[in-house]
Amino acid sequence: MEGTIYDQRCQNVIHFQADNEPVNSEQLLATELVNNFFPQLQSLQNNNWFWRRLGIQVVSDQVHPVVVIDIQPIQGILAGTGAHPSIAGLFSIRTSTPGRRGRGRFYMPGVHNASIANGRVEPNAMVQYIGTANAITARYKFNGPSAFKMCVCPRSNPNDFKLMANVLARSTFGLQRRRNIGVGV
Repeated sequence: MEGTIYDQRCQNVIHFQADNEPVNSEQLLATELVNNFFPQLQSLQNNNWFWRRLGIQVVSDQVHPVVVIDIQPIQGILAGTGAHPSIAGLFSIRTSTPGRRGRGRFYMPGVHNASIANGRVEPNAMVQYIGTANAITARYKFNGPSAFKMCVCPRSNPNDFKLMANVLARSTFGLQRRRNIGVGV
């Protein structure tokens, strides 16, 4: 997933497992993300943020090419100043597998500056972050209504999918240090 804030490109990787191997799964996942995933995050993001592109790759024993899909820009909703592009909302992905192998995370770019209070998520914003985490959990957990399930898989064995049981909003922000102003786009 890719977007921009203040002309700075931000990217993120999240793994999903399809209920089955549908034909044209890349386009189906892109439609799912545009219609159901991004709108959840968009309500937390500054209006200087725009989702712009998806790179979707089937992960299996065979090597599959990345399918790049440009999307109609999806703008964040919150008006005002955005935070520095290196600051990201942090969400933990939990599975039923104990230990580090059963956890993952994703970073939400485009943080709204007013959502930060003394280096942490501002309390009223935290209520919204928790609501977003709950909505993502409900849609993409192992028995959720989406045909795509969020999961965690190790880089060493990408076929070892562990389905998400819960997404948690963290009260601290993540830093993605490779985001330097003017680098990217």
